[in-house]
Amino acid sequence: NDEVEVLDLYEADIKFLSNDVLNAMFSGEDNIAKEYALKFASFDKYVIAEPMWNLGVPAILKAYLDYVSYAGISFKYTQEGPKGLLLNKKAVNINSTGGA
Repeated sequence: NDEVEVLDLYEADIKFLSNDVLNAMFSGEDNIAKEYALKFASFDKYVIAEPMWNLGVPAILKAYLDYVSYAGISFKYTQEGPKGLLLNKKAVNINSTGGA
């Protein structure tokens, strides 16, 4: 009975972090990364499906994870180090691997 929302990272035209976006992230200004992080944090469950990509994570997925790894939304800094804020959520990552 779950409602599913699909995000095709290529269709969404996810860009790599730029100096402008990073500066906005640290200044607290509204920015595209904050929009993605807030949307990501609003979900109860996550299913990430990724192909094998040169024996690692697809670059576009890494770029998206950079966006949603947002201080004050998905984690916070503490005296003991970073602490996650997306608690009690379920996630599955479906990937393929290979190589010698």
